Amino acid sequence: MDRPARFTTQDVEAIIAVPEFYRDGNAYFTGVWEQSKETHGQDQIQILQTLCTKSLDLDQLAIATNQNPVQLQAALNTLIDHDVIYLQEHQYIYKVELMRRWVATQKF
Repeated sequence: MDRPARFTTQDVEAIIAVPEFYRDGNAYFTGVWEQSKETHGQDQIQILQTLCTKSLDLDQLAIATNQNPVQLQAALNTLIDHDVIYLQEHQYIYKVELMRRWVATQKF
């Protein structure tokens, strides 16, 4: 009997534990990062770095990033439009865990 092809959590963890994984994916992550810098510059970078440690709501992000709510919302909307983050139960969260991990390892 054939088993459907599925990745387990252990499979994914084994793949992302290999240092070459991030080196080889660096072009993609860097491209997303550079696009963020072009659209809302430091605002988006600050948001992405802040969200690496935990998901936050709009008020918490405004405090953590010291951005005014209007400016912050514009940057968040762009990140949502580009499928980098999403809003779930009033919390902003990375859409792709690998992107979050990549940002967390970068020294900017």
